[in-house]
Amino acid sequence: MRILQVTPVYAPSFSGSAVLFQRLSEGMVKRGHEVTVATANALDYRGFWEKSIPVNTLPHEEILNGVRVKRLPVRRGDSSRNYWRLVHYFWKYRLPGSDWLRTW
Repeated sequence: MRILQVTPVYAPSFSGSAVLFQRLSEGMVKRGHEVTVATANALDYRGFWEKSIPVNTLPHEEILNGVRVKRLPVRRGDSSRNYWRLVHYFWKYRLPGSDWLRTW
């Protein structure tokens, strides 16, 4: 089966979701599936809004442990920074809609 997974960050990033998606993807490859991951070209979530953190330094496309990884460039701007601040605020205070905001 051909599977596409979409996640904000992926290996070599070391966050909970990056590790989870990496393990899931590699497990599916071991079972014979063809897995492609679409992700941003950032090592950390903070790379989406903090201009001091470098982004777009990873290869655009590569294969890691049998998983095809396609990275899209990160474009930062004020609207992006404000959005991620809002997401962080909702998550920090466990407000309703936090999951929905993080998905978008």
